[in-house]
Amino acid sequence: MDRNELRSYIQDETVNRWVTAGYFGYGLIGMGVGKSKIMAMAIIKYLENHPEFDYQKYDYPILIVVNSSTLRDTEIPKELKKWKVTVKVKVICYQTAYRWTDKKIGILLTDELVFAITEGQRYLQLFHKCVYDAWLGLTGTLIEGKEAATQALFGRSPFIEFPLSKAQEMGLLNKTEIWIHEVPLYTHKTVNAPYGESSKYKWISKKIIELKVAISSIYDYFKSHRGISFDENLRLNADLNELKSKKEFWESRKSNPNNRMQMMHSAESLSNYARILKDIILKDPNNKVIIFAELTSEVDLVANYCYHGKKSDDDIIDKLNSGEISELGVVRKVNRGVNFAGLNHAIIHSYTSSVTNASQAYIGRMVRLEPDQIARIHFLVSYYMDNGEKVYCQNHSWICSIFSSRELEHLRLH
Repeated sequence: MDRNELRSYIQDETVNRWVTAGYFGYGLIGMGVGKSKIMAMAIIKYLENHPEFDYQKYDYPILIVVNSSTLRDTEIPKELKKWKVTVKVKVICYQTAYRWTDKKIGILLTDELVFAITEGQRYLQLFHKCVYDAWLGLTGTLIEGKEAATQALFGRSPFIEFPLSKAQEMGLLNKTEIWIHEVPLYTHKTVNAPYGESSKYKWISKKIIELKVAISSIYDYFKSHRGISFDENLRLNADLNELKSKKEFWESRKSNPNNRMQMMHSAESLSNYARILKDIILKDPNNKVIIFAELTSEVDLVANYCYHGKKSDDDIIDKLNSGEISELGVVRKVNRGVNFAGLNHAIIHSYTSSVTNASQAYIGRMVRLEPDQIARIHFLVSYYMDNGEKVYCQNHSWICSIFSSRELEHLRLH
């Protein structure tokens, strides 16, 4: 079957399995399948099969819960109209719905279920504190290592699984290539590293290693000394908490401008490399590139056009899609719910170890090409030389974590 036939088959199969499951459950449906259409089909099917449906009975007869205002205000209403849903549907964000208690809901449809699970699970209160007659959950990804917890939470496994890997394998989505660019830390003086980035990184790493050793020694002491006194136990735990706090201070605490994560997100070597790489890519007039960064300050340095919390001109997406501009720098505003036309390159300037970000944001924005086209995603990885030996920095560990996940292990690194 061709691409459209496969998409229609998965959509029909998802709704049919939901009906068979008693109109209750969740499906793992990767990007590109058309989750909005599936929700529209589910609403129509449920109302067809329940002609006695009493709208007056509920606080919210039909409710769709999403994770972004763009989906809530624009994308979902547009899709419902497109797929001929003529009844009134309330669309709301998890950020509001989780505060509700004792609401009576007829049909509950929850998009990006993984979002509710990852955000400290507070958004899951919606499922515990409200009542609903039917539920369809859809998610593009399940959290690595939390499949069992998710199953226990909802009392069941997904009734259908069609993840990213299968969608790409079967030609529903275009292929993506992952390119790793090794970027040396600067050894010369920079604004944020008076003795060079390499020296600064080694200095931070030394502090973290010393704290790890101290923490391990306390754990070793606990293991080798049974029956220690209450006072000693109290003192050792206080020491342990203080060491852990100091370790976090140097690893990622925002109050420390010299923490390791901040350096991996703002190294001048990375921004300069990203800008050069972008210019090389755009020498081909057929290319479009999106630049992801963790900090608005860095993405502003690399890209001539940006879309983030401090620069949110909605028309800029249309300009990129129409070809009026060929580059866009973003932080998190396009992680979900925004589609791009003809986007074939992404530069990932800075990132974390989040598999969800990698699949939903970076890869998710790059699978709207024709099936025979290839999107290239460029990750930047820092390193430095130490006595002639190449030593990778923390962002290399994050890359290894991302692409060793079950969801993304099918992608080959270049």
